Parts: sequence; structure tokens; C-alpha cells
Amino acid sequence: MIAQRFACRDSIIAALLSVNSRKGYRMASVSPRPGILKIKPHMLDATFSGIGNEPPIDVSSNENALGASRHAVAAAREAAGKMERYPDDAPERLAEKIGETFSLDPARIACGFGSDDLLARIARAYLSPGDELIYSINGYQKFPNYAHANDARPVAAPDNGFRADIGAILDCVTERTRVVMLANPDNPAGSHISADEVRELR
Repeated sequence: MIAQRFACRDSIIAALLSVNSRKGYRMASVSPRPGILKIKPHMLDATFSGIGNEPPIDVSSNENALGASRHAVAAAREAAGKMERYPDDAPERLAEKIGETFSLDPARIACGFGSDDLLARIARAYLSPGDELIYSINGYQKFPNYAHANDARPVAAPDNGFRADIGAILDCVTERTRVVMLANPDNPAGSHISADEVRELR
């Protein structure tokens, strides 16, 4: 998959160069933003041994050892019959249902296509080159990538036995701090902080 993506990217760049060359244009070297080159691979290929013929469950990727909910399977089957339709209002409908269930204002609920989508949106919205994103040093290892992708600076706060340390995070705050990212429970350690600590950080 990764090789295909790079091959596709290289083909597009080659096509642009070819077209511009025929038209007499000179095109500068194509390269990503500097921070992109600092992004480290998040999920490395590894070999795990499952039980019997069953593939292993990767809990660090939020795989469920109990399997998918029968309600989710039924909903997926129903949706498959109308997959040609573009679900423009899906996030709004989901926010309305969450708001109804938990007595919350749907206008204050942001829905996305997984946590990665939402975190990337936050980073794009608030981080500029030179800004800082604070995260717990042994927390979710993808947090620094959101800073790098926006030419911002990731700042790792010390933790306390693989548990986020709110005091240490607050000590890292500077005038350039724009975002603090914290997973709770954390991934991959599984440790968590209390509601009072979340309020203190807020």
C-alpha cells in the first residue's frame, strides 16, 4: 500500500514535469514541508503469534478481542446496500444522536473519521510554524507527527511511571504553546488520569 502511494505520487510529479517541460515552463524541485521529513513511522510491521489459527488481536490499534457488535455488523450490512450515496450529513446526524443520548448541545460536538482525523484537524487549525504541541513523553506516539506535519515543535513532557504528569505538562507551557494532546486512557500504556486532573489541565 505504501509503495503504491509513493509510486502514484512519483507518477503525478513526473506527469507535471513532462507537461510543464512541453509548455516551456521551468518547474522547481518538488518537496514537502520541512516538518514532513521529520515524521517517524507510527505502526511498524511486526510478527506476532496468534492462538491456534486465529490471528492475534492488536489492542494497541484498538482491535476488539470480543469481536464487532452485532448492531454494528447489522448497520454495516444495511449501509452496504446504498453505498453509492455520499453521506454529506453523517457527522451532523451522529452529533445530534450523541447530544440526544447524553443531553449535550450537538453544536459543541465534533465528529470525524476516527481520532486521527480529528487530531489532524486540530493541528491544522491551531498550529503554525514555530508553535508548540505538548504531549506526554511515553504517551500516544503519533502526537509528535501532528506537530511535524505543520512545521510546529513537539514538546515531550516527563511522565510518572508511564502515567501522564499534569504538573510536568503545565511546566512545559510557554507563550508558543498552542495545543496539548493527551490520550486518556493512554495508548499504549493503558494508564489513565482522573477527571479532576483533566479539569486541572484544562
